Amino acid sequence: MRWQPFDDSLTVRATWGEGFHQPSLIELFGSPSQDLTPSLGVGGLFDPATGTRVGEIPFIIRSNPNLQPEDSRSFSGGFVYTPKFVQGLTLTIDLYDIESKGRVAIPDIQDVINRSVTGQLLPLEQVNRDADGNIVSLEEAFQNSGSQKARGIDFGLQYQVETRFGVFTWLTQASYLDSFQFAQLPGETEVELRSGGGPVGPDEAYLKWRANSRLGWAWRGFDVGMTVHYLDGFHEIVNTTRDSGKPFPDGKKEHYVKQTWFFDAQASYDFTFVAPVETQPVAGYAKDTQDMTLAHDGQPVESAGAQTANFALPIWKRLLNHTTLTLGCNDVFGQDPPQAQSTTNYADFLYDSTGRFVYVSLTKKF
Repeated sequence: MRWQPFDDSLTVRATWGEGFHQPSLIELFGSPSQDLTPSLGVGGLFDPATGTRVGEIPFIIRSNPNLQPEDSRSFSGGFVYTPKFVQGLTLTIDLYDIESKGRVAIPDIQDVINRSVTGQLLPLEQVNRDADGNIVSLEEAFQNSGSQKARGIDFGLQYQVETRFGVFTWLTQASYLDSFQFAQLPGETEVELRSGGGPVGPDEAYLKWRANSRLGWAWRGFDVGMTVHYLDGFHEIVNTTRDSGKPFPDGKKEHYVKQTWFFDAQASYDFTFVAPVETQPVAGYAKDTQDMTLAHDGQPVESAGAQTANFALPIWKRLLNHTTLTLGCNDVFGQDPPQAQSTTNYADFLYDSTGRFVYVSLTKKF
């Protein structure tokens, strides 16, 4: 739905969608795969039946021919505002609400062990023990999980100014996660997930805030920009089942991983001596309609003037034409990922350890 109640300065929009996803052939009929569980220490498993931590043990992941399709529904609604009294300003706000059910996943091994103690193993799950009751191997399979719900708000702010010294553009995009609920098994009640998991670290962080802001300048082929990335902090929480209540080094059950700011910079120059010509210009979007004329059949064709200009260039200009040279640097200040109580000492599901990274690229369009 798209509605402009007054004029084109304000647009109200909304979408509704439903999705359907059939399990893959690997999930349904793939060959089993085998691996070892984490060793003792951080990341080791806990056996409630014996009250001890479990070392490396083999486990098998099997396909599941009884998997059911996943389905989802989504809603988003918001507005785009471009006030006429401030030229170049655009503000967008969109609310979203997404729910999915039956997503195919591999159950957490610790949960398989917990279910074996309570006698609630899922189909194709098995925990094998020796005569002393110690775990010697595990078996699990792809399963349909319960439901997952996410609700939040996306914000966008863009301001562009054209001057005699070039075009300045400021673009900021931010996302706020208001709620994230998850039910591991079908029929279970959704639980509001907090920012993070135990010392091993979750497979993702449910950050309340994420944002990117870029300030750019474009003038006569030059394009220079600086981008700021913001990632909110999150809490790691001791998993009392997996880690038997073992606290963090500071003696607490909860550890805060601080928020971070990363800065990227990029500069490029476009060697364009003749503006590229679009064969199918679109009204309101094409940038090069001045080089197009209409043929007798009404179809757009390249004007004779543009064709002549292409071949009138010196050979070195024809070789460099439509070539872009880019120099950039990610993580300009070499900001390290924040300290976390995981095996890598940082949340590797959210950050990487590359650090400052300088790159050069050359792009040629023919």
